[in-house]
Amino acid sequence: FLSLAMDGNHPIFIVLGTIAGLLSVLGSAGVICHIFRRSHPLATSYHRILFFLSSLDIVVSISSGLSTLPAPQGTPGVLLALGNTMTCEIQGFLFTFSASSVWFYQLFLSIHYYLVICTKVEDRTVTRIIEPLMHLIALEWPLSISIAGLFLKLFNFSGRQCWIAPYPLGCDENPEVECTRGIDAYKYRWIFQGYNVTFIFLAIPVIYVLIICKVWRQERDMKKYNIAHRINSAGIRRVNEERGESDNGRRIVTRLSSIARHGSLSLPQSNDTRQFDQRMFQKTKAIATQGVLYVTAFYASYSWSFVGRIVEQITGTMPMVIIACANIFFPLSGFFYYLIFIKNHVSRIRRMHPERGFLWAIKEATVNPESYIDSRVSRVSRVSARRAARPVVATNLPR
Repeated sequence: FLSLAMDGNHPIFIVLGTIAGLLSVLGSAGVICHIFRRSHPLATSYHRILFFLSSLDIVVSISSGLSTLPAPQGTPGVLLALGNTMTCEIQGFLFTFSASSVWFYQLFLSIHYYLVICTKVEDRTVTRIIEPLMHLIALEWPLSISIAGLFLKLFNFSGRQCWIAPYPLGCDENPEVECTRGIDAYKYRWIFQGYNVTFIFLAIPVIYVLIICKVWRQERDMKKYNIAHRINSAGIRRVNEERGESDNGRRIVTRLSSIARHGSLSLPQSNDTRQFDQRMFQKTKAIATQGVLYVTAFYASYSWSFVGRIVEQITGTMPMVIIACANIFFPLSGFFYYLIFIKNHVSRIRRMHPERGFLWAIKEATVNPESYIDSRVSRVSRVSARRAARPVVATNLPR
């Protein structure tokens, strides 16, 4: 399901995959360093989930970047096979455990964004109930299937690396070759990982559609609120100008009072309150944007193998383009996560130093992040998020 065909054993793909894995390790390590350079490193659910996600991504990148090196020496058609059965099992165990956990944590990161933006769940409930359950699922199930894979002797060379596969490779399709290890390996692939990955791939877009709809409704309501504020302000100014004309003034005051009593239009709030609501909406929008970028990086990394397997099931072959992209992008998720994590830092630095270049801003965000730390996305309180979710709304505006 997620391994590659034998064509993925090409030296070029091995080298590119190793380089991509190294970049991913550096990116995930950079995220972890940024988190622990803060005054309260793991004080928020966001940072705790991202810490586990990045830590496990390092394991995925290393195990995948080793490529064919842990495969047993003498494996037919395998380049650079320098290991033995034990090293192959270790690679398969680490890859299965860490990859499964990364997928679950990506799902839970999406759920975290949904809870912050779209619900009224309290911090205490998230911290004491929801988040521990997330960690339990994301770590216990992958660990259980990885241990089961060891006992069932499922971890063998699968085409590019050691994973769940029959041994010798292809013995399940050749009646003349007896499978000595990994019996029913492809069935266990679906049981252990295939169904989980399919569910996660389908669930994450649904979550972000709900988030985007929520942000869109907030933006629409905020526009209505701004229109209401302008109408109210204009009406009161007109009342003040026409105080001397008692009849006309009374009609305007009566109209505005009636609208306010029936809840059709809120009387103007102070500029500070209105600006606070707008700032909170911008923060909520920034959180949603960051979440969309994370899920985009997730699909950019893992969808190639997913699509490749579907194409292979339909046509019987996996196109070389998909094999190449899978080898390059699969280990790059940590590198993408790092670019997204420092995006706000880079933007802030460029606003503070418009005369400096983009690469200098990236260097500053990497080397000296504590000088530019802002709490806009990572430390936004749930109270503020809920405040932004309930702007003062004007409904049933008078014609």
